[in-house]
Amino acid sequence: MPNHYHFLLRQDSESKLNISIGYLFNTYTKAINKKYKGSGTLFEGNFKALEVEDDKYLLELCRYIHRNPIDDNLVENIEDWKYSNYQEWIGKRNGTLIDLKLRDKYFLAGKCYKEFVEGHFSNKQFRNEIGKYLIKLKSKKNNINTL
Repeated sequence: MPNHYHFLLRQDSESKLNISIGYLFNTYTKAINKKYKGSGTLFEGNFKALEVEDDKYLLELCRYIHRNPIDDNLVENIEDWKYSNYQEWIGKRNGTLIDLKLRDKYFLAGKCYKEFVEGHFSNKQFRNEIGKYLIKLKSKKNNINTL
């Protein structure tokens, strides 16, 4: 995404993953600042971590992350977003940033995952589609658009 990114990481050890990610971002920021003679932070806002314990939420999170570029109208086809590991998930590219055991635990094959992701009509898509049929009125009092 042009203004943000998502990582879905599994923590296999007792050490806190957010500390490792914080160290990674700090090191990266220092390297970029050194290379370009800059200073300060590179990222706006704080790093956010969320523990996922529910399988259903995990699958929705995977779908959300992979649909993000298409839902934000950055590509016509999800597979065209080269900054994602979606092609690995559906079996069209070999990469190392995927745990296929996770995919295979819930889906018989990449084709099934593709149907799960691409067959979903997101809330953003729904709003875009239905927006064509809504009448927008402008309130004179406080200049607010209402539907």
